[in-house]
Amino acid sequence: MKKTGIPIFFIQVGDFYNISAKKYLDIAILQASLASPNSPIILISDTERIVPEGVIQVNIKKYESAEIKKFKKLYINLSVNRNDYEIFCFLRWFYIKNYVEEQKIDYFCVFDSDILLFSPVEVFAAEFAGYKAGNWAWANYFSDISVLNDFCNHILSIYNRKNIEQFINEKYKLYNQGKKIQVSDMIVLFEFCKENPVFIDFNSKIEKGYDNNINNIGDRLFIYDDHVKRLTIGKGGIPTGYRTRDGAEVPFHFLHFQGPAKQLMEHYAWKLPEPAPPSRPLSFFQRFLGR
Repeated sequence: MKKTGIPIFFIQVGDFYNISAKKYLDIAILQASLASPNSPIILISDTERIVPEGVIQVNIKKYESAEIKKFKKLYINLSVNRNDYEIFCFLRWFYIKNYVEEQKIDYFCVFDSDILLFSPVEVFAAEFAGYKAGNWAWANYFSDISVLNDFCNHILSIYNRKNIEQFINEKYKLYNQGKKIQVSDMIVLFEFCKENPVFIDFNSKIEKGYDNNINNIGDRLFIYDDHVKRLTIGKGGIPTGYRTRDGAEVPFHFLHFQGPAKQLMEHYAWKLPEPAPPSRPLSFFQRFLGR
């Protein structure tokens, strides 16, 4: 890799819910390339697409492995989400791990396709100094591949059981608070993070401007307008929010557009500068008049 910044991974296959997933991923990739120009951006996907110059496209099929095939056989969908969507959410960690191991990448970030980055990714990664990994669920940093390897092994250990449904019902009942048990890779990731001191969770960072969801009014940490954080565009094009407890202006180094909020990504994404109009040679009269 010629670029020396922290690599950024995006991974996507298909469009499981017909939500224009390709469109939103294209916006996220372009934004990351503008906000963190020194970072290699790696897209792992099942289709080749038009991407900004320098983005590395990786065919996901090349990174199939024995453990991926094993997980596909073990997996039982215990989620309200579609089976093909939910299993891919688990499998993406294995594909990224396989690529990182092959390429011998020491540190990297993994972003969901509904993340808009507004600062060099090193600003994000710096919040996890002293830890081997940092978890935002939809935005993660790894400085030690062993943590990702351990997480993939943890996923396999959960599903590699005879009484899988009974086991999961017991293991995750606290996360579902008495409701029907649902398990996603995010729940497993939060659990893994909580049990591993090398992996710091995002909860202590939200007030510093790391967005858990642009339309999540439940946290009440920032001022909202119509269920969306009240944001102004600050210095360097970085969105600024307003903290509820003291009114402080807080720069948001990235925004998360979960669910229907994806429709807002175009509004907040940086715009490419308009190309200059083609120059034309001066006419005889312009030269004569000195124009």
